[in-house]
Amino acid sequence: MLSPEVLSRVEAYVAEQFNHAKVPGLAVAVAVEGEILLARAYGTADLASGTPATTETAFEIGSITKSMTATAILQLRDRGLLDLDDPVRRHLPWFRVGHGKESDQITVRHLLCHASGLPTKLTYLVMEYPDSAEAAGRALVKERLQSKPGAKFAYANIGYTLLGLIVEALSGRPWAEYVQHEILDPLGMAHSRADYRAGQGLDMTTPYAWQVGVRRLIAGWLRHPSMAAAGSLTVCSAKDLVRYGAFHLGYGPRDLLSEASLEEAHTGLVDAGPGVRYALGWVDQRSKSGERVVWHNGGTEGSTACLMLNPTQHVAVAVLVNSQSLATDRICAGVLEILAGKAPGGAKGDPIRYVSLLPLFPALIGLVSLVRLALAVAGGTAPSLVWALARAGAAWLLIAWLLPHLGQAPPVRLFGRWPAELRIGAVLMLLATTLWALYALLV
Repeated sequence: MLSPEVLSRVEAYVAEQFNHAKVPGLAVAVAVEGEILLARAYGTADLASGTPATTETAFEIGSITKSMTATAILQLRDRGLLDLDDPVRRHLPWFRVGHGKESDQITVRHLLCHASGLPTKLTYLVMEYPDSAEAAGRALVKERLQSKPGAKFAYANIGYTLLGLIVEALSGRPWAEYVQHEILDPLGMAHSRADYRAGQGLDMTTPYAWQVGVRRLIAGWLRHPSMAAAGSLTVCSAKDLVRYGAFHLGYGPRDLLSEASLEEAHTGLVDAGPGVRYALGWVDQRSKSGERVVWHNGGTEGSTACLMLNPTQHVAVAVLVNSQSLATDRICAGVLEILAGKAPGGAKGDPIRYVSLLPLFPALIGLVSLVRLALAVAGGTAPSLVWALARAGAAWLLIAWLLPHLGQAPPVRLFGRWPAELRIGAVLMLLATTLWALYALLV
């Protein structure tokens, strides 16, 4: 059991991190051997009303939901309804990908550990079919795999959309209803919902995001029900989320998931980076102090969350924030370091605000270039043809590279989903550099 002095250090550390992160609200909870020993909340759940955040306020948890979908699949496996090495087509007969012959080779396990060969960029499908997970899944028939099933890791939200459909096919219930009644409710997670839209009367935070240096309310938040099983609808309070983490450490109803399935869920299967392996809805790696840490984080349009487990010390730590932020992972890791008797990293500011200014640079480049072009035309200056063509080519190549990287979708389908300020900046930059090239050619 942790001493009061250690818990005081944790509380002081989190408070300092909160003050430096400059987020609207933050909640943290720590459980040791299944008992919640610390739960604190800071700041506000809603900036307009000033409603304070509490440890029972529900935050969006994003992709932490993947561990819940994996838990549902493992429950169904424990009940004899599937095998993790079953082909996906055994449970979703309509499932097809562009590599027709490889459709039969993708297994449930491949989807769970992101080794199906489905590329990350296919997230755009759930945006095109926001209200139908099956329609998004069926659209995969037009897509090609980026690698052979089982060959390599590629984080694919669409894979968890398919897993949610498998849960529905085998249970006969909607994914959110299954998770609510088979996982959240049995764990006593009264301030959590698998689908926030079913949370009438639930105390929820308002999500915020940085846009060109200004924190703004996110309208239409959590708007992709087709990605529910991957993390678009679930909300949890800090106490509930750490209670869920304690369950994954073996402290909870014994009949919800077998011990063998709990262990398998956390055991890394595929390399996901240096020293990092992805398991079944969880990340398996070592901390700075050498301790094994099983974790997952999550981010939505206006919230971030992190849940970390130390199986050796039987510790679970949950941190939730109602804003885009890089602080949640850092705070979770820091708390674990304190509990392991180590010194955590110092307090840091959150660079997300300054990153949000980047869309202004294409616009600035475009405006400056247009002014210089106007002056050149007025003065009859002959620009360097090579330099003008090089700038135009570089601008077009930059946008061509940014399109799939920023929106995880093919260029033709993506531009309209960029933030308005980035679209304007891109158009100005392309227009200015292209006009320069045309002027240089004519002169």
